[in-house]
Amino acid sequence: SPFGQWLDSISDCMTYFVFLIGLTWGLHRHSGGHLILVVGTFAFSSSLLFLGLMLNYLKNHSNSGSLIAFEKDVVNSAVKAERGFFSHFIHYGRFLVKKDAFTFIFMIIALLGYAESIPYLAAFGTTGASVVILILSLNRKPAFNLAGGTHDKS
Repeated sequence: SPFGQWLDSISDCMTYFVFLIGLTWGLHRHSGGHLILVVGTFAFSSSLLFLGLMLNYLKNHSNSGSLIAFEKDVVNSAVKAERGFFSHFIHYGRFLVKKDAFTFIFMIIALLGYAESIPYLAAFGTTGASVVILILSLNRKPAFNLAGGTHDKS
């Protein structure tokens, strides 16, 4: 149901935010450094922007509340519309922003003893993903119009 899709998407976002906040706070308490709080706040903010853009698209341009619909509507059509490095970057790198992939990667990093690098990776990854979404939006690719206006067919 549409309500179930939205509930699933919102709860997925919340689990990621709780993980990021908990990890950042735990690392701050463990290390005592304030830099981790700054990086964690930046990671949280860029994650909020990234997920907010996706949810905004779903609310305004889709009949679905599922983040999978966002990928089908937006990412797949953007990859088809683009040519060159940018298209390859989106096509092959998009799995990294999926919860299953980054959860596994973060687990391996933590098991190897480098948990303090996770907020930095989260900040870098979600900022990069947000920039890609904004670039595609400003270029008004087919089926990808977060900035408003009409859908171009060019």
